[in-house]
Amino acid sequence: MDDFRVKKAGEILSRFFDEKTLRSATQFESFRASWKNIVGQRLADHSKPKSILRRTLLISADHAGWIQLLQIDQERILQRIAKNFPELEITSLAFTVEEAASEAKQSPQVQSPLVESLPSQPEPDAAHARKASKAALPAPLKEIFARLQRPRGD
Repeated sequence: MDDFRVKKAGEILSRFFDEKTLRSATQFESFRASWKNIVGQRLADHSKPKSILRRTLLISADHAGWIQLLQIDQERILQRIAKNFPELEITSLAFTVEEAASEAKQSPQVQSPLVESLPSQPEPDAAHARKASKAALPAPLKEIFARLQRPRGD
């Protein structure tokens, strides 16, 4: 006779995955939940951990400027991860830019950086405008980089 009682999600998942896989997934979700504590609120608002492969944490950010700030802080981030999540065994960081959902909806030619395609030939004015908008830093990044460029004595 079939058992139609309500089952916990853990019961269902344990039928599909071994214990080690479930433990790893749980650890990574705990890690993702504490991302703000690891990198700080401002960086957490613009970045998120995506996956771990061969001891390398892949982090996505919504602008290349945030990646630069994460790279500047890379050693501190790795130290905090090692201290709080040693079981993840993360030894390096890798970065990728992912446009925010609102930007992706506005841009009809969004594609994965892993997929190569033949370049389209946009109109010269459109190409110039797109290049200029990508080059412009968001206001919070301008402020941070301006502070980084100031001499320490000021």
